[in-house]
Amino acid sequence: MQKFRELLKFKYTWRSYQQKFLDGFQSHIKDEHLHVVAPPGSGKTILGLEILIRIGKPTLVLAPTLTIRNQWRSRLLDFFAVHKDFNEYSLDLKKPSLITFSTYQSLFALTKSFDENEKQQLLDFITSHGIKTLVLDEAHHLKNEWWQCLYHL
Repeated sequence: MQKFRELLKFKYTWRSYQQKFLDGFQSHIKDEHLHVVAPPGSGKTILGLEILIRIGKPTLVLAPTLTIRNQWRSRLLDFFAVHKDFNEYSLDLKKPSLITFSTYQSLFALTKSFDENEKQQLLDFITSHGIKTLVLDEAHHLKNEWWQCLYHL
């Protein structure tokens, strides 16, 4: 967790409703699950980044499109990176980093690239790379076949 805190810190002032949510964060996360539902433009991505920093474990962020995936990276670098040369992230699911941004389609493709027992191999892959936190952005847009690999995780 210390590594996250050293490298990433929100650079601005939280909106009042974001601060209220963050003040109660520990009680929200007691069961190790959290759902954030809010209108477009309300700062869900920024909150998501703050949450994964507070959790402080290697994280996989999944988005439905490359545009949204890239938005996560952009918000991380613009709003949180303390050092301009921050590079503890990856856009390549096959080469995870402290924070890995990818798409549901890439996760599905990775799962399909395994031979027999693909779901177990996916779990082994995630485990072997030390990924402990999973962020599912815009999960209501998922195609049916993309859910299959997520259920196992």
